[in-house]
Amino acid sequence: MHSFIFPIITALLLSTHPALSFPTHLSLHPRTDYCANAPNVVAGTLLSARSLRLPTRTTPTTRVVGATRWCAPNSRTYIYVTLIAQTAGPAIRNLLNAALHFSEDYIILMGDRVMPAEGMNYIPVDGYRVMFANANNHQITWGVYGAALVALMQFMDAHGWGPAVFRVVDGSNAVATGVVKRVLPESGGS
Repeated sequence: MHSFIFPIITALLLSTHPALSFPTHLSLHPRTDYCANAPNVVAGTLLSARSLRLPTRTTPTTRVVGATRWCAPNSRTYIYVTLIAQTAGPAIRNLLNAALHFSEDYIILMGDRVMPAEGMNYIPVDGYRVMFANANNHQITWGVYGAALVALMQFMDAHGWGPAVFRVVDGSNAVATGVVKRVLPESGGS
């Protein structure tokens, strides 16, 4: 009986040896988040203009572009953006340009300050609106707002212009959420 058990124990030990030799450290380390527009740059670190790789869209796409991490140039700000649909580009491009110019003018006049507690609801342009709201007990500044708008415009320039939802991260802090959406006309009747 003992002569039969010894080979079984030996076979079990030999069969478990390869399982013990596999590295376990791969699943223990968190994955690093890289920018979609600069694949060698970790999101939340300073993105220099040299590291920036702006893909160009060759053909329009009708599909939804899922959550993408897009970094703003010369900034530690990045966005997670989901493009919901593609619409006429000029309307949204005009809206985002107007909002960006407003933030730049505000910084020139008042300095880079924290935005109002209720966030920013930019006046509709061509039937679309962009809205930002503070998130995670943080407040967005006008400079981060502008960087997020630049990142959003670069993303849409590469993937198409349309309604989108996004989250703004500055360094390692999620500071705001936002949306670009169509404004429904108000009804004039009773």
